[in-house]
Amino acid sequence: MSKVHGPIKDFNSFQYIKWFLYLIGLVSVIWLGFYAYGQVDLYENTVLIQTLCVLFSLLWLIANSRQVFISLTQIKFSELRIHPAWLLVLAAIVLRCYALTIFPPVNQTGFEEVQTGSAAYKILLGYGLPIEFRFTGLLGALGLAIGSESSLASLRFPFQVVGGIGLILLVYSLRSLKVSWIPTLIMVFIAATLRFLVIASAVADELFVSISTLIAFVLCIIRSENTKQNRSFWLALAGIIGGILMFEYTSYRLPVGMFGLWLFWKCIYGYEGGGDNKKASSWSSLFSFFIPLVVMALPTFVQTIHSPQGSIFFEAFLRHGVERSSIFSEQFVFDLKSQTLSLIGWPAPVSGYYAPLDKPVILPLVGWLFGVSCLFGLLFMGRGTPRVLALTVLLMLFSSSVFANDLNIGRMSPTLPLLLILSGLFLEKVYQILIRFTKWLLPEKTISSLHSDHADVEYDAAALKAQDVRRLMIKILTSMLFLFLILEITLVNLVSLREMPANFSVINEYINDDYSVCSYIGTFAKPKQRVYIFSPTGSDICSAVPSEGWYFGDKQLEIHHISGELVSDDFVPGDFIVMGVINRTLTREELSQMINFGTAADSLVSLRFSRNIAGRITAASICFQCEGFE
Repeated sequence: MSKVHGPIKDFNSFQYIKWFLYLIGLVSVIWLGFYAYGQVDLYENTVLIQTLCVLFSLLWLIANSRQVFISLTQIKFSELRIHPAWLLVLAAIVLRCYALTIFPPVNQTGFEEVQTGSAAYKILLGYGLPIEFRFTGLLGALGLAIGSESSLASLRFPFQVVGGIGLILLVYSLRSLKVSWIPTLIMVFIAATLRFLVIASAVADELFVSISTLIAFVLCIIRSENTKQNRSFWLALAGIIGGILMFEYTSYRLPVGMFGLWLFWKCIYGYEGGGDNKKASSWSSLFSFFIPLVVMALPTFVQTIHSPQGSIFFEAFLRHGVERSSIFSEQFVFDLKSQTLSLIGWPAPVSGYYAPLDKPVILPLVGWLFGVSCLFGLLFMGRGTPRVLALTVLLMLFSSSVFANDLNIGRMSPTLPLLLILSGLFLEKVYQILIRFTKWLLPEKTISSLHSDHADVEYDAAALKAQDVRRLMIKILTSMLFLFLILEITLVNLVSLREMPANFSVINEYINDDYSVCSYIGTFAKPKQRVYIFSPTGSDICSAVPSEGWYFGDKQLEIHHISGELVSDDFVPGDFIVMGVINRTLTREELSQMINFGTAADSLVSLRFSRNIAGRITAASICFQCEGFE
């Protein structure tokens, strides 16, 4: 009897230790919450609070990694083999790198990236940060820190690397769902070259940066479903990643909430089944997920409780809510229709930032695949992960249309990784049907099944050889069809991407003259030079606040804004004078004013002009009586 009760006693002892661990976790969460709330207005303690949250979350992950450490010790690395299909995944990543050279423009940015650059630069300078700030800023700060200069290319680089990592995570997600290599590779090549995802991986915009993070989150949920021994580890890791997503754009919090509700539903309704031990394991899994989630997102929750009107948690809802008289958007039906059509490959009136105005955002073939896969996942893939993914996509479409006042398909960015995974699952079903059809068409035969009293063995062997030839031909044709499909998808996607820089409606969306003028100054001004910016329209182009001047690099420029006429008596030799405008070109009269000033100041030889990607002259500069110009 002792041999029978021994393992049960050990199991109960282990469960006792786990519940004691969860008690410690709850107490720590409460203590960190009160501590963070007391420091919420002290910007100098932000880094300390964030560090404490990250350290506790990592300790929690380690505490739930017992089985993972045991599994690692049992791995025989000498027996590990890399599947040849990974070479095609590498080819897809190379294609993504090539696509980034086509579009978006390398020297022109949107409004959101200017904000990202300013937030990143503040982090680099050590400026006080609010207790909640988006992790997007940390990526941007990393890019500005490791880049050779403080430029748009440096700012974007970490985001592009994360986009490439997202392709690898997509492979692991599909393979963890038992998707075969052929459907997996099709989805990876779609993700690598799809116009929307290329743009999303190229820019430092909060709308897109968390696409790869969301794939990592879903991957952890999938791995937790595929294992029992390591479930706590994967759910704890999912909680950490989910906590990071809570800082980011509003749309990314919805998948975290949906999967959290799903875990809770499984606990309440006994989805695990199998008695008290299974229910206890289900509740412990819930704790494994929610404790690091709450700790990582603690600054967001604390700031929301302390000052809900200023929290990024409700920022989008409040910003849109004050612009209307009702709780719902008046054009939500139109927005819902437009966003749905955009995702399934039909032209819709969305921004030229993502596609020419007369073209669909998602190519029709891919869009139809997304639409069918979403419905298939909702209706026919059971009540597990696929259905949660499909429900999340539909709920995101509905909520964005109801609560937002304007149409911006960028808010649908979190749906793209979910739709890619659903499409991979759908293609796997189709692939398995084709395999079964092939087996039905060419049933397996053996010598014994072919042999009869009237046939000899040589005839039977010849029949089997003919059957093998037919099977080989089918494999070759299937492989050729697979390669043709990948090449066709890649070619169509790249052609659609090449349409972007040649389209006026697209270029008009990417014109940011504010950034054009500022980056021009950062390129040609000398370190610590006094810069006078004169705008004929009265706009204060380029902030004079040093912490926002990331486009100036480390030149430590002294920025002044002037108005009125350009008078030589106002300047001293060495000053850099810039005339700049936004949303139009400098007129002939304004350029004449700059030329006349340069002639009178004997500095015309230093006259330069700057054009944006649309060819408009947005800036003209003169270095006042500077040496070195002849």
